[in-house]
Amino acid sequence: MATEGPAVRRVQVAEHPRLLKLKEMFNSKFGSIPKFYVRAPGRVNIIGEHIDYCGYSVLPMAVEQDMLIAVEPVKTHVLQLANTNPLYPKFGAQGSRLTGAGWGGCTVSIVPADKLSSFLANVHEAYYQRSNRSLAPEKQSLFATKPGGGALVFLEA
Repeated sequence: MATEGPAVRRVQVAEHPRLLKLKEMFNSKFGSIPKFYVRAPGRVNIIGEHIDYCGYSVLPMAVEQDMLIAVEPVKTHVLQLANTNPLYPKFGAQGSRLTGAGWGGCTVSIVPADKLSSFLANVHEAYYQRSNRSLAPEKQSLFATKPGGGALVFLEA
């Protein structure tokens, strides 16, 4: 595991078209200027995808595809994210997490109850209808559930 932080580079945003576009979109969406930007390179595992946590050897490497993130620290407990790529429209989720492993790849999304129907319709359109996926209707698994109460410790009275 690396002990050093990521490399830091001072740049003139105006000289980097992707950063400039990101800055403008951030300002348009949030009404402020980012304090800093982060670049996360894409990654591919040449050997093993789910074996590294079992102690076996893997060979991950960075690829040229990347993700740029504009950041402004705030003093609230709410993290606001926005995608700037028009290929990935806003579906109405407050937050999503991509998972894999035994689920075969899925997202768990937090969606306000009043936006649930349109969210499910948008995801169904983007994932099942707009692509060439030919899953049978019974395999098209989109479902909603309410969060449970979480972990609980019982003490004898």
